Amino acid sequence: MVRELLLHPQFAQTDEVLAACIILSTYEMIDVAGENLGSHLRGVASLLQSRQVQGDMRGIRGAAYWTWYRHEIWAALQTGRRISLNESYWEPQPVGPLGHLEIEDVANRVLFIMGQCIDFSNGHGVGEEDLGPNELLRSRHTRAVQLELALEEWYSSRPPSMACFRTEQTKLDQPRDETAGGFPTIWFVFPQSAIAHQVYHASKIILALYQPGILHTPQGLAKCASLSVA
Repeated sequence: MVRELLLHPQFAQTDEVLAACIILSTYEMIDVAGENLGSHLRGVASLLQSRQVQGDMRGIRGAAYWTWYRHEIWAALQTGRRISLNESYWEPQPVGPLGHLEIEDVANRVLFIMGQCIDFSNGHGVGEEDLGPNELLRSRHTRAVQLELALEEWYSSRPPSMACFRTEQTKLDQPRDETAGGFPTIWFVFPQSAIAHQVYHASKIILALYQPGILHTPQGLAKCASLSVA
């Protein structure tokens, strides 16, 4: 039915059709596994691109972009393929301290960087295919440094409302909490803050794993271990 609607210009450009495509994509992300995961995401990306839908839009279009982006990075993480619409299509503009943004917007910014990190881990970037081994190594290292700096800039620019407000250390004389795995409990005001905190550390682990040559050194192994604990 959606394919039929897309053939009619009076319906194809409506927000209702875009929302319907995102809902169908959500069902696919829930039900499909293996190589076919996200098989319709490129079609949704084409709809977003033809309408010039970007992450700084409000309403249905902005929600459609960020829902698609979450689906896209999950599929890329599971299948190893590249992201259809990367930072060359759109990326959040630098705004300095993030305190004037909504909590969702602050969380989306680190999610966007995570997508870049996953894309970095899944293969060579644009123009890297023709580079020699040494140039490729330098290019990959430069990109990894750029992404790590972007993560640290986001982390240092977070508003106070995004930081944890309490940490409960596990007491040795208490039974171990199996659900927490023995790690300290960290409390946040907003659920978006907690998820953004996890996304930040997961992104750093991805970079540590795929930065050129890092796993061949004791320092690299120690870094990955410390990030896993964080």
